[in-house]
Amino acid sequence: MSWMSVAESERERVAPDAPASGSAWRKASIPERIRTMAEQHPDAIALDDGERQLTFGELEAMASRSARHLVALGAGPETLVAVCLNRSIRQVVALLAVLKSGAAFLPLDPAWPDLRLQSLIGDAEAAVAIVEAATVERCRAGRHRILDLDDAGAMAALNEEGALPASLDPRSLAYVIYTSGSTGAPKGVEIEHRNLQHLANTYADTFEAGPGTRGGFLSGLAFDGAVFDIWPVLSAGGTVVLPREEDRTSARGLRDWLVARRVTIATAPTVLAEGLIAESWPAETALRHLISAGDTLHHHPRPGLPFVLLNGYGPTECTVSATLGVVAPLAASSGEQPALPTIGKPFGPCRIHLLDDHGKPVADGEVGEIHIGGPGVGRGYRNRPELTALRFGGDSLSDGTTSDGALSSGSPSDGALNDGPLGDHRGARLFRTGDLGRRLPDGDHVFCGRVDSQVKIRGNRVEPEEIATALHRCPLVLASAVVARDLSEGDKQLVAYVVLREGSDPTSDELRSFLAARLPDYMVPAAFCRLPSLPMTANGKLDKAALPQPSVANELRRKAYRAPRTMSEIRLAELMGAVLQVERVGLDDDFFLLGGQSLLAAQFVRLAADEFGVAFTLFHFYRAPVLGDLARTLEQLLIEQIETMSEEELRRLSGS
Repeated sequence: MSWMSVAESERERVAPDAPASGSAWRKASIPERIRTMAEQHPDAIALDDGERQLTFGELEAMASRSARHLVALGAGPETLVAVCLNRSIRQVVALLAVLKSGAAFLPLDPAWPDLRLQSLIGDAEAAVAIVEAATVERCRAGRHRILDLDDAGAMAALNEEGALPASLDPRSLAYVIYTSGSTGAPKGVEIEHRNLQHLANTYADTFEAGPGTRGGFLSGLAFDGAVFDIWPVLSAGGTVVLPREEDRTSARGLRDWLVARRVTIATAPTVLAEGLIAESWPAETALRHLISAGDTLHHHPRPGLPFVLLNGYGPTECTVSATLGVVAPLAASSGEQPALPTIGKPFGPCRIHLLDDHGKPVADGEVGEIHIGGPGVGRGYRNRPELTALRFGGDSLSDGTTSDGALSSGSPSDGALNDGPLGDHRGARLFRTGDLGRRLPDGDHVFCGRVDSQVKIRGNRVEPEEIATALHRCPLVLASAVVARDLSEGDKQLVAYVVLREGSDPTSDELRSFLAARLPDYMVPAAFCRLPSLPMTANGKLDKAALPQPSVANELRRKAYRAPRTMSEIRLAELMGAVLQVERVGLDDDFFLLGGQSLLAAQFVRLAADEFGVAFTLFHFYRAPVLGDLARTLEQLLIEQIETMSEEELRRLSGS
């Protein structure tokens, strides 16, 4: 099933008077579309938080009133207004007011530390900050003006004399969202109104959004997922449904909320999406589309779910979504997960180019860096011209543009990018993502990790995501993550974190054996830690910094202690214990989990080689650093050595 056919299957669910059609609607800005909806259907519900509903007429009136005051405070085209409010109806009203004033919004999460809030407001050079009682003092530092929505006196005295712009320039700034930077300093991504219009148009085309649409606002407040949750739905005349924070913290709680609030489309962080497809769903479920976003999706849905699962991919720099694909349900279970779900095909007129290090397209099936072109490519990074020039540039691979400025469809050319990897060509834009991908014969794309996420383990380049993908195929594992950690000074080892399926209780040896059958030995993690859930950042990505260090408390149990029995096992255990300074070493004990590192490993290998008189090397050691396996390796080396001896050497060895 092609993702492009999703909309066709849902046509009958959309009200016939949906405004999301016609050239005039497609060229209108988001505020203009909402104003038209308010004029044509003033009593239609725009926002619903479960306790209160706001009609389009009320939304338009409230946002217009606040927008005039913002203009009086200095807001206007190319100025920035910070919005630091908790998830609420008035937060959405405030965001719309900023757009109506002609300014761009900078969403901030009140959960962030004070210094981060103040730093981003200052770095973005915001002219105004919209706050509430809980955030007013935290956002006050700086030269910007303050609009406190909880200040009754200030709200009663709103200056409504400011004139709103009659129309908005498609090339004017719509919003700025900060993302983390590789240097540790966050960078503000600038998105224009034409980019936002493209997103709304493609969303409407794909899902046939209209007055019958009820979209869940689940994404983090200050991340681009919220843009996807709010503006395409409102601009098409649908209803944005807001959850309570406690409804977003678990898959089961989120399922109950989605069912109770009759949400028809929702985008969930990948970790929650994978939990949602594992839940049971009642027959009366209204949900029709569940989009997984923010991280690598590892699981396919089972047959019989009442909704279609889609896997989305797209950097903030390209207006949220660049590819989208339907994730087919599993057929009869074979005991293992099938291939990793793809990230699908280009989202509407987006263009995906996979390029090598020289800026030339790679062949289908080969891995290349993902470059994105089309109308979703944003302006660049705020106040970072050098970084903008490095990551954004002209698209010499496109074959032209349509009359409205969007890139036309068609196959990319075979040429390389002009003037280096990001040359200029007819004004089309291209963004270098730093992500790796490959294209399948059917046109779908597979995400292959980051350009800069590889680590070296024992001299081998390793992509941890590849190990996590293999681990996800184990039927006992619900979710997993793999990172490289310094388990001991100067020695990096792989650590796997697993969330187990209900009722499963594997040992670390079982998971190690599962992976050893599928991956090179250097890719098998040294430690396996059990977690109740994987930690997430506010925007739904894996929070690697929050993964705990391996410890007795979180490591998967191992097989029951087995004492060394043979002479070689006993002597090796004594050597390992002496080197690591531990009292007891069992057959199933791993050298590194007992505190070993590379220097101690070299010392142990020398002692063992001398003790047994064989050519025992670090190569043999690293293939299986577990006592029982090491003893078998040494015994095999002894047998091989004996088989090559002459009769005279054997007599000398036996002492006869």
